[in-house]
Amino acid sequence: MSEWSEVLIHVRRGDEFLVAHRSPDSGGYWHTIAGGVEPGEAFHVAALRELHEETGLDAGELQSVGEFAYVREAWEEARRLRVGRICSFHDFTRTPSPAVLHKKLLGARKAGANVFKVVTRADTLCDLLTLFEFLWSELSSMRLCVMATGKFGPISRLFFRDAGSSFIYAPLRYPLHHGQLTFRQLRGQHD
Repeated sequence: MSEWSEVLIHVRRGDEFLVAHRSPDSGGYWHTIAGGVEPGEAFHVAALRELHEETGLDAGELQSVGEFAYVREAWEEARRLRVGRICSFHDFTRTPSPAVLHKKLLGARKAGANVFKVVTRADTLCDLLTLFEFLWSELSSMRLCVMATGKFGPISRLFFRDAGSSFIYAPLRYPLHHGQLTFRQLRGQHD
């Protein structure tokens, strides 16, 4: 397993397949259920976890349909064309420890990312301070984009941009996650 490991989960009932409609307020797109494999996690365990996290469903049995590689080739082609690459880490359930965030940053750096983006859930002041500490302690090592969802999501997006986060982003009309500001709200806070 490497930092490129991911699982795709195809849920089938007869001739129907389950897909998720992502970012509907920003135009939307359809995508199979997918997610990353955690360090030391078996692929089938990751598939069960991702299926439950993204849909709330629990699978009775899994059938492996094979392996594939698509990210590495696209990543290398972007490097060859001198296109900037952003390596993202998301945890919408909690804010991991600084050690876990640092390990993810090392993986992004090893992969050749130009920017490492971190989005976690910050429902406590401790979560917010963990993200702030990570931003400040790692800012000199590579470009970072750090922000949060949850209770302290809005303040993270306002404060971290002034604390050195390379960029922040916002949906145009409606928040996609609790604690996310829209473009209009974000711009109104800046003016």
